[in-house]
Amino acid sequence: MSDVDRFAELTCRTFLTATDLKELCRHRGFSPPGGDRKKLVEFLAPRLLEKTGVREAMASLDATGLVVLHTIARSESPVSLDDLRMRLRLENESRYWLEDRIASRRLVEKLLNRGIVLVRENHAPRKGGRFNRALFFLPDVHRPYLPPFPVSTVPLGSQAQSTAAIPFVLEALRTAVRQSGGARPQWPRGLPGRIASRFSFKDEAIRFAGAPVAGVSTLLDRVLAEWTALRTQGGRHRTGKDVFGWVAYILHHLPEGHACSAAALHQGLKLLDIDLPEPEIETFLDEGVQAGLVTRTRAATDRCYAGVPAREITAGDRPLAFTKDAVGIRIDLERTGLAALLDLAGVSRVVAAPSGLLLVPSIQLLGHHHSHLATLVDLPAVRERSAPWDRAVKHVLEHHGKTVLHKGLVVLRIEDLGLRTQVGHRLGSSARSLGGPYLVLPRALLARVEELVRKEGFSPRRVTDESAD
Repeated sequence: MSDVDRFAELTCRTFLTATDLKELCRHRGFSPPGGDRKKLVEFLAPRLLEKTGVREAMASLDATGLVVLHTIARSESPVSLDDLRMRLRLENESRYWLEDRIASRRLVEKLLNRGIVLVRENHAPRKGGRFNRALFFLPDVHRPYLPPFPVSTVPLGSQAQSTAAIPFVLEALRTAVRQSGGARPQWPRGLPGRIASRFSFKDEAIRFAGAPVAGVSTLLDRVLAEWTALRTQGGRHRTGKDVFGWVAYILHHLPEGHACSAAALHQGLKLLDIDLPEPEIETFLDEGVQAGLVTRTRAATDRCYAGVPAREITAGDRPLAFTKDAVGIRIDLERTGLAALLDLAGVSRVVAAPSGLLLVPSIQLLGHHHSHLATLVDLPAVRERSAPWDRAVKHVLEHHGKTVLHKGLVVLRIEDLGLRTQVGHRLGSSARSLGGPYLVLPRALLARVEELVRKEGFSPRRVTDESAD
């Protein structure tokens, strides 16, 4: 039995009464068998992970149930009752903290008895009843049927306004390259400046927020995170509730082809116990439009917004644009595509200066990514026009899989595992493993190793002349 099957059985057996199980059958369209609660559990547990009735069960949720479902769906890990407690309050309910009994009963009645959310054990010691020791999650097989977030929407129409994310990020990168030589760079105001200031070129790599950029999808995820990061707006610093992250999430969970206003989002956020003024919401969304992450209606008043689908964010990217250089290629940042640039930068030494961005081939990185070189669609054109790149790639292809012993190095064969471990520990990064009993290290350290080996009671033996290269 897989883990998710076990969690389905646990959900039915431990957290639902016979009445709840019969309600589950009704919501999912199952015909319950006759018999006691045990028969119901045996009947339902293997059926919870079927797609039958999932869409209909989700459609039966009220606003509170939908908010709780989206809270669970958005979390990267299963959530506890405490994570959901505030979301289970009824509209205008004055009680600030729901008692365990009330919160757990509402969770069952508004969500669990639909058979769409499962329960797993919380292995951390916790006080209280079984619901306090439970974690709730949406299984992957049910995720495609997740309904829209409960906010008022209008048709987006065919005259939506948006910019493209790729040109926005490339402009931020161009700004960072231009500012790379300045002691105190002057960044643009607003989101363009924040994104540009996160780029750096430490250790000859393109970095964003201090971490190397592995590709366009990773970079766009980080841009999205930077856009939604908590910050000071309207004179106040928003802390603790991921408020802008929820705004972005709601925009991506609207009915297809629909949008919502800042006023509607304001009301929707209240369901999450978030009170964010409409002007701050609108400022945030207009930034998203500028970055190509949000689209909006053209109406001058009552503008409405929707999230740009992930499949469209990278649409229209262009191929690599470059000129040859004595040591590599110089990127034409005004015309280049972003994905192609980042792919090639991943196997390059990146040199940034106010005059431009230079990619110098790296034998080490090309060798490390040898199996992926065929996927770099612009690499053949780069090799054709750049002699340094052609030589580097040819060298990697010819030598891949071979062990090259450089001059000034010596190979040790140490069969005793304890001694080999001790030598490696004493020499640290100066000694490298070649696999099995072999180590390689600078010849200058050989005398030190021989002394250590003799002290441990071993007799070193040489198989080549001491003067040999």
